Amino acid sequence: MSAPSLPTQWARLLIHSLADAGVSHAVVSPGSRSTPFAWAVLNCPRIESRIVVDERSAGYFAVAQGKMSGRATLLVCTSGSAAANYYPSVIEASESQTPLLVLTADRPLDLQARGAAQTIDQVKLYGDHVRRYVELALPDPDLSSLRALRSTTFSAELLTRVPRPGPVHLNARARKPLAPQPVASADDYELASSVDGILAQPLEACRSPTGLPDAASLARLVDACCGARAGIILCGPEAAASSLEPARVAALARATGFAVLPEATSQLRFCGDDSLRDVSCDAIDPLLRDGPAPPEPYVIVQLGRPPTASSYEAHLARHAHAALYVLARTGWPDPTNRARMVINGDPGTMVDLVAQELRRRASLEVNALLSERQAYRTRLRTADARAWRAVDVVLDAGAAMLSEGRVVRTVVGNVPAGSVLAVGNSLPVRELDMYCPGRLATARMLSQRGTNGIDGLVSGAAGAADVTRGAVTLILGDVSLLHDLGGLWAARSLGVPLVIVVINNGGGRIFDTIAAAETPACAQPEIEAWTTPPRLDLRGAAQLFGVRYCAARNPRELEAALQGVYSTPGLCLVEAVVQPNSVADEHRRYRAELDRALSRPDAAPQPAS
Repeated sequence: MSAPSLPTQWARLLIHSLADAGVSHAVVSPGSRSTPFAWAVLNCPRIESRIVVDERSAGYFAVAQGKMSGRATLLVCTSGSAAANYYPSVIEASESQTPLLVLTADRPLDLQARGAAQTIDQVKLYGDHVRRYVELALPDPDLSSLRALRSTTFSAELLTRVPRPGPVHLNARARKPLAPQPVASADDYELASSVDGILAQPLEACRSPTGLPDAASLARLVDACCGARAGIILCGPEAAASSLEPARVAALARATGFAVLPEATSQLRFCGDDSLRDVSCDAIDPLLRDGPAPPEPYVIVQLGRPPTASSYEAHLARHAHAALYVLARTGWPDPTNRARMVINGDPGTMVDLVAQELRRRASLEVNALLSERQAYRTRLRTADARAWRAVDVVLDAGAAMLSEGRVVRTVVGNVPAGSVLAVGNSLPVRELDMYCPGRLATARMLSQRGTNGIDGLVSGAAGAADVTRGAVTLILGDVSLLHDLGGLWAARSLGVPLVIVVINNGGGRIFDTIAAAETPACAQPEIEAWTTPPRLDLRGAAQLFGVRYCAARNPRELEAALQGVYSTPGLCLVEAVVQPNSVADEHRRYRAELDRALSRPDAAPQPAS
């Protein structure tokens, strides 16, 4: 069979099979060699597609969609260095266990190492950062090849979800003609009929292939919880599609008598769920550093990845006999190497099973230590309330000027209920954790805590807005914006409100808070090798991309800028200008006020959030 439409029909079978497998979103960066696949995506009514020219931006756009939906978005690009630009986002998807499908078009093997344009070795381009590399065969009209292509797409989509969610790379070689070809000849009609017949045959993908956690390991965790005199449940970064719903975690807290410490990116601090209100403590960093000392035996249950708080490692070192248990979907998220046990399985299922067994045991015998655990939780909540009052004192003292803490607190207090709040890495995520209790907002969180990088943040926020079709607010620093200026192009055409608040503090000011900044060798101007102040005119950047812009230099102007901004669809860039040296000064005042607040004797517990 010699059908000119073979590349077109092959691509149609591939893309429609992916749609059958459950892929509903695609991000396409146009090019020549990817023409058949891009055309098939754009003409598949069950796949909502976006064109993002810059592959680096497109990658983060797609990863954020996966974090919000829990399903893989399809990335499509042409051959050569275009595929290499996906690399950072592929790594983020891998480390954050986010489903992602990468389809890279490629030249045939006879053009490799021959100086052909846009031709590089794309075999296993992303190394071990993908769950599977799949080399698709050249388009072949043979019926067995067509069927193999369909089953390959189903298995590829499945591998983005189990056993460990993450990216899968499909490399698709294509010969000319690349442009869409009509069904004209007898061979074309025969091929199209074969493709139609295969697509009409049902093929079911595994929808919930979650393995059961090890029962014996969970029983040992239950034993440890029953025998503890104190304990905490630490909740680190989680995707919005996580199975760790608030009610499940609250049930575990009540069954154990432990306090829940949810970091800002955990989906549990700003969840607005009353079931967590009387068992949670939001001031993670101060409580881990200076909170009431736990009696032994002391158990820490870590749900998912470790929290961002820098005091966590010091807390474990200070309490050497603490028994750390980690419940994680896959892998070994224990950078301190202190865990007694890491149990893999669906996090929500594991939390349910532990809580159920604890309740069963409680119905059979009285746990004499439960009241002690609850008493320790009360002490933590008292300290938590004091810590947040200390934050209020620090921020109120500087109410006339903008600081990082004031910017983050003001923005979070103004986000629409139920919207998406995205936060950048380095300082913003830490400021969010330090200055914003859960009572301020109800929002779903988006963060890039897989690799903790500052690239692709604007593109990620745009991807979240596209897949959720609701308002998104992004807080990031000026250096992070510089890393993803191209993301403003991807974000400008969305039909929903996307508010990007840029903290312009003259560079990467997290370096002002580390030891290097205090050494004589790193005095100005040497420290600028780390802080790298962009010195950009952000108004000009907004004009370049045709988006709304406003600047704020004090709290009143910031409040005014945020009023009404969510009622208008589209992108708005808000520049919050703060003094470059305000970070270290505010942190010093924060630490001093916390020391005073937490050094007083215990008082009656107060609601923390």
